[in-house]
Amino acid sequence: MRSPAYAEKQQSILHKRLEKAKAALIALTPPVGRGKRQVKDEANLVKAAEAILSKYGVSGLLSYTYEQEKKLIVKLTGRSEEKREKKEVEHVRYQITGVQHCEQAIAERTSALGWRAYATNAPDASLSFETSILEYRNEYIVERGFGRFKGKQLQIAPMFVKRDDQVKGLTRLLSLAVGVLTLMESVVRQSLQQQGKKVAGLYQDSALKRDGYTHIRAPFASFCQNNPHTDIFTR
Repeated sequence: MRSPAYAEKQQSILHKRLEKAKAALIALTPPVGRGKRQVKDEANLVKAAEAILSKYGVSGLLSYTYEQEKKLIVKLTGRSEEKREKKEVEHVRYQITGVQHCEQAIAERTSALGWRAYATNAPDASLSFETSILEYRNEYIVERGFGRFKGKQLQIAPMFVKRDDQVKGLTRLLSLAVGVLTLMESVVRQSLQQQGKKVAGLYQDSALKRDGYTHIRAPFASFCQNNPHTDIFTR
């Protein structure tokens, strides 16, 4: 299925990668000056340019043009003025003259953005397409528990302890706290599903938005308004 919001986010990321790659290509051949390393071999220029396109994942989406610049410098060889000979030295450098967007290729890439593939072995009779998408989006995410460890709720770091047993004890205590919070979140969700209810006031940006799938932080935020001693769960 295709998500317009996800497609818009990917388009923004693609646009940033194109701009970064364009700037990097132009920076390959800086103007002549002290401390400015010049590209003197065409093969090296092409290799470096293709590496940049590959690095930012925009191969085939940008094209570039370059030109060869030659300059003859006359040098005098020998120490004696009578025996000095003129010698012409040719200096070659390559300059990127422009970077263009391949509009057709970009349009084709953009049309493929925003798509996600979902697969399940459940039959349609027990799990419809719409229900499977909703269940996937509301699945339990293991990383959320680690986020609580590092977030303001439990904040495992920095540790103001010195002994190893203190570190071990604090880590275990916070692990128990994560388990309790996760269990309470699961119980609240199951209760809302069984009762077929949705609760309002769980989102700070929208007081009227109602949801049946909630994080445990939201109910505690409402509860702790009247119980100031429990604000550790909402900070």
